Amino acid sequence: MNKEKFCTIMEELHEGYRLQRKIANAVRQYNSITHNDFPEPYGMVCTHEFTVLELLAEIMDDQHDDIGYWCDDLEYGERYTPGDVVIDGNEIELRTAEQLYDFLVRQKEERINNENKDKN
Repeated sequence: MNKEKFCTIMEELHEGYRLQRKIANAVRQYNSITHNDFPEPYGMVCTHEFTVLELLAEIMDDQHDDIGYWCDDLEYGERYTPGDVVIDGNEIELRTAEQLYDFLVRQKEERINNENKDKN
């Protein structure tokens, strides 16, 4: 998968995530004003985010769930802070989908190189 397509998909998923957050905040605000007890909307919003992320992980050969970490824990890079990702003493900046893509490609290239060394 090329970087442009990967980043477009991630931006679309991120937009859906932002929309879910707005809906959740609106429901919480409505509940606090009206003293109603509507359920959290996350269970009511139907998306295929999980399936898309699984497919991306398979396509990108993401063996350590870095895509899931970037989407869930770093909230699509919004919560990234320096030092969040350190590998072999090297800080990996993951603020953007482009940086995530580059990281995944480097990881895959390193695995292939190591496998080729092991064969020789």
